[in-house]
Amino acid sequence: MPTDLPTRIRDRRDLEALLQRATNYEELRPRSKERPVFKLDRVRDMLASVGDPHLGRRTVHVAGSKGKGTVVRMLSAILHRVPDRTVGLYTSPHLDDLSGRIVVDGVPATDDELASAADALLPHVRRVYDTPRGITFFELLTGMAWLIFRERGCTDVVLETGLGGRLDATNVCDPVLTLVTGIELEHADILGSTLEAIASEKAGILKTGVPAATSAIGVAAGVLAEHAAEIGTSLARVGRDVRVVEAVTGPGPATDVRLAFDADGDELAFRLGIAGWHHATNAALAAWAARALGHDDAAIVAGLEALRLPGIVEPLGGAPLVVVDAAHTPVSAEATREAVDACWPGRRRVLLVAMLDGKDAALVARALVPGAAAVATTRLPTPRTMDEKELARIFARHLAFPVNAEADPARALANAREAAGPDGLVLATGSVRLAGLVRTLLRSST
Repeated sequence: MPTDLPTRIRDRRDLEALLQRATNYEELRPRSKERPVFKLDRVRDMLASVGDPHLGRRTVHVAGSKGKGTVVRMLSAILHRVPDRTVGLYTSPHLDDLSGRIVVDGVPATDDELASAADALLPHVRRVYDTPRGITFFELLTGMAWLIFRERGCTDVVLETGLGGRLDATNVCDPVLTLVTGIELEHADILGSTLEAIASEKAGILKTGVPAATSAIGVAAGVLAEHAAEIGTSLARVGRDVRVVEAVTGPGPATDVRLAFDADGDELAFRLGIAGWHHATNAALAAWAARALGHDDAAIVAGLEALRLPGIVEPLGGAPLVVVDAAHTPVSAEATREAVDACWPGRRRVLLVAMLDGKDAALVARALVPGAAAVATTRLPTPRTMDEKELARIFARHLAFPVNAEADPARALANAREAAGPDGLVLATGSVRLAGLVRTLLRSST
């Protein structure tokens, strides 16, 4: 029996000790010699050891390169408005705290719930530890989520994939609906170097006879449609079955949206408390899904209008105003810049950027720098962080002024705020981790 694993999981400290010993591909550098190995049988065996808690709930499974985290939160918010439903939400990575990955009816799991779930899985984890069937960090969290959802009596579960889809640990679920958001080139070292290859991995969550929908476009949408036809399932499309008629962002963090459903000619109008026209597409996918599940438009509008998304073009107040956003792909970075332009026009803007190694920093830089008066780069507290000086060099290629590189995020934030001035704006972006870190730094300074 392994001697370096806890014998019991009684509290958060024991849980952290267990998680530190699990292989964590979220911390693996893209050029690492260690290659990820994903096997769904590992997850099925783990869940079978605790009575298959992933079965018996109405589950919606969501994959995609961008927008999937927003879509799962939108759909969860809609389902939460429906009487007599208890809704579990599983997302990754977390913004501030591990507990934010596992949420029931809008409330993150408690430390006691996390510890109890991990303790229930511990006998299996110990049995397979240091073998090819050893449980990874993400697989363990996925199992813990299902146990908490069962314990809390969840009628509905909305799952976000962690990476890809076909071999993602969440893909052991038995969904009633599957959704695929927009697809970009990402994780090319694992998922493939073309949009077709990546879309094929995402398409792996589609199931025979289970209705599906996507907001993907171009060749990615074609791959999904071809796979849906091969396995015999319907595939609705944003832009065809549900259309964004209007999306107007600003002033302030809000977006007015109007959708049209082609099946019956109905229209739906609402105001999102989120900045960015691109979120109208996410809302369209979530609204289609809610209708497919049998929910009425009143619940859809109420859920969408009530939703707030931490870390998504989120204004945190102060002088200067600090806005955090988790954009880390070129398309999402451009959408974030456009949202800030629309919501807070005329403010002196300073960028604070940190990114994970392996991201397309050059294209992200090109998307973010228009309108920036100054740029600062920093590091993230993870082995996967991109070096702040290298990131500064990449951004400097698109600017007529030097970039300030500061390794310490707290000092980098202070420098960026000073450069913005009291009437300016600091946009902290490039990574979910930076968004969470800046939120924590600002909370600790008040």
